Amino acid sequence: MHRSRVPVVVGSIAAIAVVAAVAGGIAVARRSPTTGRDVSFATPSGWHEFPQASFRAQEGAPVTVRTVGLDTNNIVVIQSYLLTTKVDPANLEPIRTQVDSLMHRLTSESGGSILSGPVPATLGGLPGFRYQVSSFDPSGNPVESRVVFAFLDQTEYFMNCQHTLAHAAEIEAGCDQISQSFRAA
Repeated sequence: MHRSRVPVVVGSIAAIAVVAAVAGGIAVARRSPTTGRDVSFATPSGWHEFPQASFRAQEGAPVTVRTVGLDTNNIVVIQSYLLTTKVDPANLEPIRTQVDSLMHRLTSESGGSILSGPVPATLGGLPGFRYQVSSFDPSGNPVESRVVFAFLDQTEYFMNCQHTLAHAAEIEAGCDQISQSFRAA
């Protein structure tokens, strides 16, 4: 697969340093200036959108980034990447193989581990695959993530649901809500 940008893989290893919080409730739709697609999803009540985030481990440059959640360690990051190849069921396996290799490399470099995956998954009905990853925040506290990759034509969507042990249930439930309500049109 040829990409103009390699996905941010292992966003769970990316320790998010959030600059500011904005709103809660529903994350409104946004149009990507590059792909022209609107992206929308619903979030749990009381969650906030974080307009700027920095990452500890990152590969490539996303077209769009949305970060929502409870605080800087208990968040969901959704990013999109423009690919040079259209993704369909026929070429999903070679893409999975490439991402799997990158996930293992970045996870190892960051001192984390892949707990499971890749397994088939969807994001708003879009086909893809999922990993469970463990890592550490910048202070050395353990965090876990559900990392999902999903594809629509020449766009890759990446979702990282990162949480501490104390907020695992809240973030996982919010991740389910976002995954089910996610729309790219």
